[in-house]
Amino acid sequence: MSSTTYEEWADEEIKTCATCRRDGARRCVGCHGAPDNEGRELYPTYYCSTQCQKTDYIRTHKHACKAAKDRRAVYRMGDMARCAFYAYLERLFDTSITKVEKKDDTLYLHQGKNDQNLLLPFPSKLFSNKDEKSAALTALARDNAIGFVHILIERMVGSAYTPCPILPPF
Repeated sequence: MSSTTYEEWADEEIKTCATCRRDGARRCVGCHGAPDNEGRELYPTYYCSTQCQKTDYIRTHKHACKAAKDRRAVYRMGDMARCAFYAYLERLFDTSITKVEKKDDTLYLHQGKNDQNLLLPFPSKLFSNKDEKSAALTALARDNAIGFVHILIERMVGSAYTPCPILPPF
């Protein structure tokens, strides 16, 4: 007896009405594609009719749907912040990288000299994929990364942003 993984289960898409359990062809577009609490795509909610959708929305789905929409917005904001962070680091790149090696899932960056402290073009051609490029940018900016992201998120969410208190060192 084999067990079914979440991905296999989600791919089957059993389209059952959430209200009356008949076949449902209508999918809730409000929460469709939103991530669940673990970051995987939320299993879609189906309905057989507009009436069943209204009934379920009023009875139970309203809160779950709103939470899913909010979670999707947070994930999008995080993705936008990540993309902006990498673009910023790439634009202000000041490290001379001469060679990149990958050994046993570890990326080794060989640095040259940048005596004049000039901004340099990022050597994208030295990296075999986007993940390696992102890892290198993050590693080289590790001291400034938290500050960059803090300012970016503060500006993205505006007045809703509440900074965490800075704890004194031990």
